[in-house]
Amino acid sequence: SSEAVYAAWHDWSYEFDVFLARRRDGGQIWEAQQLVVGGADPNHPGYQTYPDLALDSNGHLHLVWSDRPPGGDYDLYHRISIDAYMPPPGTPSWLPERRWTFLPSNSIWAQLAVDSGLRLHVVWMDDRTAIGLWNDIYYLSWL
Repeated sequence: SSEAVYAAWHDWSYEFDVFLARRRDGGQIWEAQQLVVGGADPNHPGYQTYPDLALDSNGHLHLVWSDRPPGGDYDLYHRISIDAYMPPPGTPSWLPERRWTFLPSNSIWAQLAVDSGLRLHVVWMDDRTAIGLWNDIYYLSWL
C-alpha cells in the first residue's frame, strides 16, 4: 500500500547479488530481505549491481539492474513484480526478467521511473563511446 517503503541494493559482501526489503506500517520495522537476482541462479553467475526501483500506479514494483557475466560487460535487465502489495510475511513474486541492452560496452547506474500511462523511463551511463573517463548518458522508454 502507500504505507510501504521498498529498498533495493547490491551486496558485494555476499555474492554480488541484488536484494529487496520492505517497510510497512509507517516504517517501524523492515521485513526480511529477499534475494531478487543472483545467488545460485545459473542464469546469473557474475555480478548483479546498481539496482533501482519504481512503483507503478497498478502497484507493481519495477526493478532495473546491471548484470555482468564472468568475462563480459554489464548489461541492463528489468523485472516486474506481480504482487508488491502482499501482506506480511510475504514478499513480492517476480515475472521473468528482460534484458534491455545487448552491447559490447558497460551499461551501469540505471535510474528508473514509471509515468501515469505505465510507460517505463530509464537513463543510464554507458561507455560505448568513451574517451578516457568520459561516458555518455542514454535513455530508453518502454511500454
